[in-house]
Formats: sequence, structure tokens, C-alpha cells
Amino acid sequence: MKRLLVGAGVAGLAVALAAGASLLVAQEMVEGPLVRSSVHGVLDEVMTRKNGIVLKTEDGRRLGWQLPAPVIAEAAKFKPGSSMWVIYRQRDTTDQAVTALGFPGVADKPVYVNATGHNVVLRTGPKVDGKCGAETDGKMMDYKLSQGLVTEDLNPCWCCAPAAERCSPTNQSGNGRIVLAQCFRSRLLR
Repeated sequence: MKRLLVGAGVAGLAVALAAGASLLVAQEMVEGPLVRSSVHGVLDEVMTRKNGIVLKTEDGRRLGWQLPAPVIAEAAKFKPGSSMWVIYRQRDTTDQAVTALGFPGVADKPVYVNATGHNVVLRTGPKVDGKCGAETDGKMMDYKLSQGLVTEDLNPCWCCAPAAERCSPTNQSGNGRIVLAQCFRSRLLR
């Protein structure tokens, strides 16, 4: 998925979406590591007809993405001003693939929704030495999630991968609703 605009506002996002820019990226591996990042803020606007979402960051910047319709449908359940975050992976200088949207505090445990359009594996696990990402025999949970399926898990760490693939749970969950947008296999696991 491409991040459409930084700081240009909703009007610029609407123009980009109206122009019909094809911004969907297939679920595939790319050469080299994908830089992971996240951004926190509040939901500014959901444009359901254009599959667009705008987040306003804590420092006032407005970031917009065009995402698959199931992800937008989940986001549309929340009101503007709702706390949210976006996890994305930088694929190159202009292309970012959104992994998940999160809406913290709306549930008393982590609730995961598969909105990827594909069957995926959600892997959860505990923190080890205060960090997510370590594999712990006997303490990892794997869930096969069909499109639209929802599951809960109390482990503090998670990741998702295409069906029949594996990943390392490097994301920290927190209580709330986590909308899976695109899942990746970890390069570290063979």
C-alpha cells in the first residue's frame, strides 16, 4: 500500500484517490529487509467510497492511505477522534505496505480481525526479557484466520503471515482492536 500524502491534507488525498491511482501492492516478498515503523494519532477521516483513511499524528501531521475495502469497513466502525495507530513497512522510498491498524482501548484484551482478503496465520507469544520477537517453545499460539474471522489472545506479542507461512511475533499488541491489513512472512524464519 502506498502512503498517499504527508501533511497535504484531506483535499490532496481525495484528489489522489479520485485520480484512480492504483496503490494496492500484492502480498509478496521483496528483496532486502522491510523497515518496520508505526505511527500513532487519532482517526481523522474514513472515505469509504474511495477506500481511504486519514490519521492525524500526535504532532498534527495528516497521513493518508488507500487500503482494501475490508480494512476500511473495519475502520469505519470508529468515530473521528478515536485513538489509533498504523504499522507499516517501508518497501522503497515511496511505497509503504500497511500491516495493521489498531484502535487501542476499545476492548479489554487484544482482538484481531483478519481484513487482508486472504487466509493468514496469526502468531502470538510472550515477551522475553521485556521484548517481543523471541520464540518460546510451548508458549507460542498459532491461529489460522480466514478472511473476516476475529480472534482474541492475551499474549502481548504478535505477527501475521500468509497461510502456511511463519513469522516472528515482534509487534506489541495492547488491549483493543487490531485490524490486519497485510501479512508478511518473516525473513528470519526459514
